[in-house]
Amino acid sequence: MILVSVSLGLIFLVLFIISVIKGQFSEDESPAIRLLMDDFASEDGKEIE
Repeated sequence: MILVSVSLGLIFLVLFIISVIKGQFSEDESPAIRLLMDDFASEDGKEIE
């Protein structure tokens, strides 16, 4: 039973490391914060009136 739980833990650890390497967790801001920031400025940097 210990072998099953250790192997399951290793599988999840390997999957986590692979997802970090592929950039799954590379975003600094959440989409909700990005949505709020888009309201204050347009793409060219000027304020939206």
